[in-house]
Amino acid sequence: SFHVTGVQTCALPICIVVFLQDWEPGHFYTYGTHTLTHWRAGDFHTFSWQDVPHGTANAGLHPRVSLLMTGVKTERTQQILSQPFTEVDL
Repeated sequence: SFHVTGVQTCALPICIVVFLQDWEPGHFYTYGTHTLTHWRAGDFHTFSWQDVPHGTANAGLHPRVSLLMTGVKTERTQQILSQPFTEVDL
């Protein structure tokens, strides 16, 4: 379980990064010993932010635009993430 603003819960926190543009040289994310590059707009990934050292940077010439969503992983979240899709109705 984890603690959020005075609330104790057994739910799992989750962080989802959605890339809003294609990768360009100088853009990267790093998780532990792994570096993530060469993504395409619309790609996304999740990671255990509470368990893995992580960071991101833009050492390139163009803006790096992404959407970061952090929240509690629900059954609906797992359902969405476990199936192949191109669009998600929220």
